[in-house]
Amino acid sequence: MRLRTCLLIALFAPVAWLSAATPAPSEGWQYNEDTMRLRIADASTWVSIARVNLKITDLALKEGRLTGKYDMEVPLFSKNNEDGQIQLSFAKKIVELRQDGGIMEGFGIKGDKTAARREVSCEIFPSEKDKDCGKIVLKIDTGDRVLTFNTTYAVEPIGTSS
Repeated sequence: MRLRTCLLIALFAPVAWLSAATPAPSEGWQYNEDTMRLRIADASTWVSIARVNLKITDLALKEGRLTGKYDMEVPLFSKNNEDGQIQLSFAKKIVELRQDGGIMEGFGIKGDKTAARREVSCEIFPSEKDKDCGKIVLKIDTGDRVLTFNTTYAVEPIGTSS
């Protein structure tokens, strides 16, 4: 019995030591803004009887702004669908946004001939339990109205998938 216990300890002790010594994926990377991305969950809102769906690709830091692509779909009125590029600026560092939340402002540029500019505002509310995720409220001014999308976000290191 004692020999079996010693063998088990000898076999599993290195595994426990290695897993304790290996940092979780979110440890250490969050302080390097060049290696992070902001992942925003798909969202939807309503305009009268029409649902508006919003998809945003992962936003990565490019030239001091979080940059990605967006796609707004209005299933009931497909002529109002649009896609384009989104860029968000922030007054705080990403680390501070993760800890305290805050506001990011920027714009979306439609991908069609008009290249219309859409003002975008985002308010971030970090989770109390996990500062790498939380709630986000996106407001997009289409010129006709302001669309408000309530969804969630996650700050992740580049190169991970979920």
